[in-house]
Amino acid sequence: MEEFLKIFCCPACQGKVEAKNNQIKCLNCKKIFSFDEDGVLEIAKKNSFFGKDQEKMNELIKAIRKMSSFEELEKNILKLEKTSPDFSFKYCLDPRRADWTFLGDFFGKIVVDLGAGYGSISIPLARKAKLVIAIDSCLERIKFLSQIARLKNLKNVISIFGDAIKLPFRENSIDRFLMVGLLEYFGKNQEKLLLYLYKFLKPGGEIWIGIENKLSPIYFLGRRYHDEELPFEPFLPEFLTHLLHKIIWRRPPTIKLRTKKGYFELLKKAGFRDIQFFYSFPDYKNPAFIASTDKEGIIFDYLHRKKRTGGDFKVKLIAKGVKILDKMNLAGIFAPTFFIKAKK
Repeated sequence: MEEFLKIFCCPACQGKVEAKNNQIKCLNCKKIFSFDEDGVLEIAKKNSFFGKDQEKMNELIKAIRKMSSFEELEKNILKLEKTSPDFSFKYCLDPRRADWTFLGDFFGKIVVDLGAGYGSISIPLARKAKLVIAIDSCLERIKFLSQIARLKNLKNVISIFGDAIKLPFRENSIDRFLMVGLLEYFGKNQEKLLLYLYKFLKPGGEIWIGIENKLSPIYFLGRRYHDEELPFEPFLPEFLTHLLHKIIWRRPPTIKLRTKKGYFELLKKAGFRDIQFFYSFPDYKNPAFIASTDKEGIIFDYLHRKKRTGGDFKVKLIAKGVKILDKMNLAGIFAPTFFIKAKK
């Protein structure tokens, strides 16, 4: 907590704060922010539930709240998976989802995980970092994360129910920002978000982004990564995408993906440097293979070793196309997803 208070400031007025009786009080505007029964610091006012069944999710949190160890949770995994449609060990707790962090230097760093969800990255990363600050706008998810940190006896994890565009930090105070599966949801405001985060990073600090590629092979098959997307959406003219979304869902598009070049230009425009791409297969959520090169054969070799070249005619056709791209050293441009690292 002491380390956290050094970088924490009032999200409303940026004033200095003091901690007392499980609360944080702003010495300037007198606002008070409290830690709830699950150890979550509540800053946001509106809960953005993200899941299938909010009632079942709250029942899950109640059940975990009564547990005294992570071993007790592990013994009840199958039971909890059956009773809560939003919970699965592979998605919520599997530490392998954080394996990609070996790509960077997180030892002894202050790391902020934006859109932390259930903590599949925040929790494993706590073993390396000095301090992990997990932030999510879904109260149920961040409560779950906080309870898992308790069960694992992790004292360097701070769980915040908050918003990525209203952060409670001092400028030049953060070593690493993580945004895995978040940036795409900011649509036309992506540059604005990156400019906002830039000021909180220390000089030489890094931002890490996990995101889908607009030119992912699955889009050529008419498949999707997000329920909010239309088939072949990345290839549609922008005006047509907006029109179809308003007709079908009565709202504008919520997802915006870019090409490798597009992400590079976006980050560069926001002031970031030393931008580096890692190609993640089959995706960034459960990476089985990560490449940092476009060398000949890298993707087709992966597909072949994993026996992903079989299947229907469309899949075989895509596999042949990937093989051609490999020979032209262009396969990285068509990688399914990226991990992107950029420095301030």
